[in-house]
Amino acid sequence: MEFPIFVLYRKLLYGTEGFHVPIQILVPQASWDMTTGEAGLILIGLCLIASVLHCCAALFFSERFKSSVPAMGILLGFLLLSGFLNIPDSYRIASQIWEFVPLNLVSAGGTIFNNRLVPFFGTYLTSWQAGPLIYLVLCLLLLTAGYRVYSRWQAGGR
Repeated sequence: MEFPIFVLYRKLLYGTEGFHVPIQILVPQASWDMTTGEAGLILIGLCLIASVLHCCAALFFSERFKSSVPAMGILLGFLLLSGFLNIPDSYRIASQIWEFVPLNLVSAGGTIFNNRLVPFFGTYLTSWQAGPLIYLVLCLLLLTAGYRVYSRWQAGGR
């Protein structure tokens, strides 16, 4: 019975408007000045960039192994592992790196709006700012490595 009373209290206090509601309604510990609509758009953008990263990884692994089966196995295995494995916050660097795994960053209980900052060339970025940069750099690295594997195989296979 506690949950309906909590929802009613929140609706009376903050209103029922959806897109412009502060993010603290959805994620109470968030300290960012944004609305739930902005947070939703950020999550959609991160999901798209994470999908591009998965596609680049699939292209690289399928070209490296000359088959799509090992590539699919590696990607599904990593997806399942990242869903079950959790690194505690007491291991600060390892847990912050593990937060940037795409499934961990964009999951419902994810750490996208946490308060841990990432140093970046003299400035500090949030997780939702650093995530796309990291994913795009990884995409470029995977595409470059995949092109090298592809060009060597094509030149050596003739």
